[in-house]
Amino acid sequence: MPLAAGTRLGPYEIAAPLGAGGMGEVYRARDTRLGREVAIKGLPEAFAQNPERLARFEREARLLASLNHPNIAGIFGLEDAAGTPYLVLELVEGETLAQRLARGPLSVRETLEVCGQIAGAIETAHERAIVHRDLKPGNVMLTPSRTVKVLDFGLAKGGATESGSSADFSVSPTLALSATGAGVILGTASYMSPEQARGQNVDRRTDVWALGCLLFECLVGRQAFAGETVSDVIARILERDPEWNVIPAGVPARLREVVRRCLIKNSDGRPRDIGDLRRELSAIAQELSSVSGIQASPATAPSLAVLYFENLASDKESEYFCAGITEDILTDLSKIKGLKVASRNAVGRYRGAPTDIPKVAAELGVQAVLEGSVRRAGDRVRISAQLINASDGFHLWAERYDRTLADVFAVQEEIASSIASALRVALTPAESERLVEDRPKEVRAYDLYLKGRERYGSYTDQSLHEALELFQEATAADPGYALAWAGIADCYGQLCQWGKEADLPELTRLGLEAARRAISLNPRVPEAYKAEALNLRFAGDLAACRSALIKALEVNPRFLPALIKSRGRRHEPRRRRGCRALHSSGARSRPSGPILDYLDRLPHERHRSRRRDDRRVRAFAEALRRFVLHHRLPYPEGHHLLRPRRSGGHRADHARGPRGRSAAR
Repeated sequence: MPLAAGTRLGPYEIAAPLGAGGMGEVYRARDTRLGREVAIKGLPEAFAQNPERLARFEREARLLASLNHPNIAGIFGLEDAAGTPYLVLELVEGETLAQRLARGPLSVRETLEVCGQIAGAIETAHERAIVHRDLKPGNVMLTPSRTVKVLDFGLAKGGATESGSSADFSVSPTLALSATGAGVILGTASYMSPEQARGQNVDRRTDVWALGCLLFECLVGRQAFAGETVSDVIARILERDPEWNVIPAGVPARLREVVRRCLIKNSDGRPRDIGDLRRELSAIAQELSSVSGIQASPATAPSLAVLYFENLASDKESEYFCAGITEDILTDLSKIKGLKVASRNAVGRYRGAPTDIPKVAAELGVQAVLEGSVRRAGDRVRISAQLINASDGFHLWAERYDRTLADVFAVQEEIASSIASALRVALTPAESERLVEDRPKEVRAYDLYLKGRERYGSYTDQSLHEALELFQEATAADPGYALAWAGIADCYGQLCQWGKEADLPELTRLGLEAARRAISLNPRVPEAYKAEALNLRFAGDLAACRSALIKALEVNPRFLPALIKSRGRRHEPRRRRGCRALHSSGARSRPSGPILDYLDRLPHERHRSRRRDDRRVRAFAEALRRFVLHHRLPYPEGHHLLRPRRSGGHRADHARGPRGRSAAR
């Protein structure tokens, strides 16, 4: 039954028709509750009038809703109107693979990328004993971000084997349009397996055959089995081999063999596991990339940047959660010794802006870029992530996680481990342990901590007090959460800059208590030592402050706040003896090249400023201000380095914090 614009199906309001297929008509609609666009697909009336078919379809819909894979278009729900069932599906923008192939074949790299993602989607379905049975270019969407989405799992058959008799075809939603659209039948028939065409039992090897048909068509630009009528097509499938000689000469022999094995007419001779084929396609892609792609030389560690994930929640207040997830994944990756990771400050300038992956990678000097999105709705969270090879734009890895909020730590760990594997970085047992350290027992404590971290980053008197309250709530929810205690200590240290002189002893006392509580709970948290150093500095114990910073760097040599502060203190004339060693440490870790390169020049500029007039000092201060704005540092990193002593003890105004004391972070 056609649906007019404005028609309501539960919370969904029909906007416009999108097209028609074997399953019926498809519409663009709006979810009025969650403020998102969806696709509504109406089932044929033959299904609605057959109770057995309808019950089976609803069971399959529930099973398909449990599939969790970034290359499978999701099912959101099942609605009913006037006795006709409607599927509520993820709306996938882009073009179908059929539309893309109408312009010509894909390159070998594109073929491996597209078909590898298709194989990953089907592998997930097969693990649930679901056979797609209708895999074809028209059921594969290519999004603008180069992600593949496999559609129409509603036609799938559950169980290890299913009858594919001609009687089944007569009620198949795909083949039911024989009276009105021969092209639809022809398009489907070209991808049928021989056993499917004969009406025999089908299993997962039918999807393997279809994948072989897609591989052939992507490489050649035309169908492996074509004909003027359905009978012609089926005859070719049953009796003839594809024209192997039309596959381009540049296609690797290993890939040709994969296509040949997929299109063996006897199903017993075909690969049974499409997951093996996915891994084979990935291995071929890596062989091609080793010539000019991501593969690093033995002397060069793989490098990547983690861009801030996009917040897809309708509630924009969830931005803090999205940013926190991103930063924690970045922190986890930075713990892996064999991997170079661009710092949070380095990637901050790309936050919220359209990203050109090759440009970002070139500016940051990395080989790969991780991007993704987070959608949070109550206690449910969906995290999608994809690792992109900067040299050719292909996906090295992608995954989507639909979990509860309590599972978010496991997701972060899995993402870090998967990226290390994709970049061929071996995790040591100690690094694997560090990926899971200092996770709170209560997920509410984590949520409060992320909110506090977001407020802390504003660096105002009010925001620091708000952050302090949130960190305190987090420790109340989980007294053993070391990071939250470190946050409390950091807030007290920062508040020393806004408080009265009489407040300093009490603020530093509370700050040191919180920092040492964090250290006692987990001595592997560098944030705790950095917060301790900040409070020690305002307490006037500079030697202890320096020791705390060194401890922070011993825990994590790439911990940027401690590294900058330590460099700053060693640039002072009395502490130049340890400067070279610390600079070498920074050169090895390179958490943010531009920042450290700039700081390396500060000692020379400082001495020059002693010999030049105030105009030189002001020019240098302006250069630093531009540097700070470029890297979006909340409060000027390293401003305390710009304190040239003038005659009379004058210090440059730009070196002073809110109360005239030098700024600290």
